Amino acid sequence: MTYQEIWRRSVANYALGTLVSIVPCFAFYSVAFEYSPEQLRILLRLALPGLAVLLTVDLLVLRAALAPLRAGLATDAGEPAMQRAAERLQSLPLLVLPRIFGVHAITATLVFNLLIVWANRAQDLGIPASHFPLYWLVNLTVVPVGHCVYEYHVIERLVAQPLSELVKRFGGAAEPRKLVRFPLGARIFFFSGLLGLAPVAIGGLIASQRFAASGLQLPPSFLYQLGVVGAALALLWVLLLGLVSREIGEQTRAITSALDRIAAGDLTAEARVRSTSEFGRIASAVNEMTAGLRDRQRVRDLFGAYLTRDVADTLLHAERAGATQRREVTVLFLDLRGFTALSTQLPAETVVEILNAFLTRAVAAIAEAGGHVNKFLGDGLLAVFGAPLELPDSPDRALAAALDIRRRLAELNREFAARGWPELRMGAALHFGEVIVGTIGSPEQKLEYTVIGEAVNLASRIEGLNKKFGTEILLTHETAARLKGNYSLTPLGATEVRGIPRPVEVLTLAPPGR
Repeated sequence: MTYQEIWRRSVANYALGTLVSIVPCFAFYSVAFEYSPEQLRILLRLALPGLAVLLTVDLLVLRAALAPLRAGLATDAGEPAMQRAAERLQSLPLLVLPRIFGVHAITATLVFNLLIVWANRAQDLGIPASHFPLYWLVNLTVVPVGHCVYEYHVIERLVAQPLSELVKRFGGAAEPRKLVRFPLGARIFFFSGLLGLAPVAIGGLIASQRFAASGLQLPPSFLYQLGVVGAALALLWVLLLGLVSREIGEQTRAITSALDRIAAGDLTAEARVRSTSEFGRIASAVNEMTAGLRDRQRVRDLFGAYLTRDVADTLLHAERAGATQRREVTVLFLDLRGFTALSTQLPAETVVEILNAFLTRAVAAIAEAGGHVNKFLGDGLLAVFGAPLELPDSPDRALAAALDIRRRLAELNREFAARGWPELRMGAALHFGEVIVGTIGSPEQKLEYTVIGEAVNLASRIEGLNKKFGTEILLTHETAARLKGNYSLTPLGATEVRGIPRPVEVLTLAPPGR
C-alpha cells in the first residue's frame, strides 16, 4: 500500500468521523435549545465557513501525523526510514485521541463559538449568553466521542496491511521504541465509558434545557434524588465496566507476558488458563505451542549430543533429508596407538575414563578448527572439514586441529602421570579429496549423516602408516599441496598402501621441539 492510498483513506475516515459528530451535534442543538427556524438557518450558514476552517486545520494535523510514512513507504526507502514508518503506523490509532479531543475539539469549539458570538451581536440572534459556556462544555467533551471512537477503530484496521508489508520489506520486528501502548482492557474501559455516559449526559442536558425553556421549576428534593440515583447508576456502570476491563487486561497481559518470555528463549513459560472464553483457548494454544517448541529444542539438543551443531542445523533445515552431494573436503583420521593392549591392563571403568578424557579434548580441538566429528571408531574418530559447511582452507584447519590435539594430549599425559596412568600416543592422518556427503540408512528407523568415498578409505589406510614410520601426523601430497600456511614438512616418499592401486606420497610434520 502506497502513501497516497493511506492518505486518501485516512482523509475519508476523518470525513466520515466528522460526519458522525456533526449529525448528532446538530440534532442536539436543535432539540435541546429553543431555537426558531430562522435562528437554525443562520446557524447552519455559519457552520459552512466554520467547517472550512476546521477541515483545513485538521487535514494539516493529519498530514503531519502521516509524514513519516511518505519516506518509509517509498520504494527506495532505507531501513531507518522504514523503521520510523513502522513505528508511526503502530502509534497512528492512538494519535487519534489527542488529535480529536485536542486540536480538533478545541479548534471546532473556538471557531464555531466565535462565529455564533459574532452573529449574535451582528444579526441580533437573541441567543442567551448562558448558552455559550454550555456550548464550550458539550463541544469539548460529548460531541467528539463518536468521531474519536469511529476513527480510532478504522485507523487501526487501515494500518494492518501496510505495517505487515513494511515489516516484510526490512525484515525486522516493528517494535516502537517510544510507543505509548493502549492495552485492550484500558481501551474497552475508556471507549465503553465514553459511549455509555455520553447519552446520559446529553439526555440530562436536553431535559435541563427543555425544563428551563418551559419555565418549569423542579423541587430541589427531586433534583437531589435524581442526582443521587444518577450518580449511583453511573458508579455502578463504571464499577462493572472496570471489573470487565480489568479481567480482560489481566488475561491479555498473562498471554503477552508468556509470549514475550518465549520470544526471549524461555521455553518454560506458560500462559495461565483463567477461563473457557476465547482468552482461555488462546492461552491453551500458547501452552501447546510452547510444548512443541520444547520438544523441538530437545530434538536439537539430542542431535547436538550425537552431531555437531552445524550438522544438526543442516539436517533440521534441509528440504530433503536424504539429499547427497559431492564435496571436496579434508578427512582427518585419529587413533590412539597401543590402546588395545592398554585396555587389558586397566579396569574397564578406568579405560573408559581415559578414552573419554582424550576424545573430549580431541572433539573440542576439531570443533574450534571448524570441523565436525563424523563418527567415533572405538579408540579413534573420523573428522571432516568442509561439510556440511564449505571451508576453502579445510587442509589448514584440519592440520591445525591435529596439532592442537597433539598439544592437548601432551597436557593430558602429564595429568595421567600424576595419577599413575600410562602415557597415551596418537596417530593422525589427513587427506584432501572428493567425497559424497549426505544421509544414509532407513528413513523409518535410523539415519546417519556421513561421508563416503575413496578419500575416506585412503585417510584410514594412511593413518595406519604412523606405526611403520614412527610418526604422529601424516599428510598426503594432495593435502600438503593445498596448505596455505608455512609448515615444516618432511617427505617420506611414495608408499604402497593396502587397498589403494597406486603408490601414495606421504609427508609428516616434525615432532614438537625440533
